[in-house]
Amino acid sequence: MKSTLLPTALLASTLLLLVGCAPTAGTPTGETGGGGESGGTASGCDDVKSEGYDLFSDPAMSQHPDDGFTWGDGTDVAFTYDDYDTDRAPQFGYELGYIQDDRTVSPMGGGFFEKSDESGNFHSSNAVFDSNAFDRFGFMTVTITQDPTSDDEGIDATTTTIGVYCVAFKGE
Repeated sequence: MKSTLLPTALLASTLLLLVGCAPTAGTPTGETGGGGESGGTASGCDDVKSEGYDLFSDPAMSQHPDDGFTWGDGTDVAFTYDDYDTDRAPQFGYELGYIQDDRTVSPMGGGFFEKSDESGNFHSSNAVFDSNAFDRFGFMTVTITQDPTSDDEGIDATTTTIGVYCVAFKGE
């Protein structure tokens, strides 16, 4: 009877070498390394499988946070929208979504920004933000709602997306 120990050992060694050379998967939370710290880059928002989360900024958005900015720890987030027109009764809002382990985005609600002045500056900070999304990356979709009209059926307005930004969710 021939020994199968040597061929089995060679096969096992080859498999270990192949596995050791295989690319590793990214962390499920989208962290970019550096001791598990998130934020600072948009790389945590790469390879998302959900539609509608392509990063962009309307050309009229002359000031906005860098992709990978922190949300949820009370940090103020400021924007400037150069096409601001008070006659159109604008209201700026946002929708949030975090990236799940399978790289799909889970929507999680939103809110409104505060007007900083009458020239298109608006901001928000959220120190009362509690979420399972902490230490994950996600998206903030910024919108403007304007040109309200009313009739017997209610009030209507036009809402336009003016930016989609990568965000790192953190708590206080």
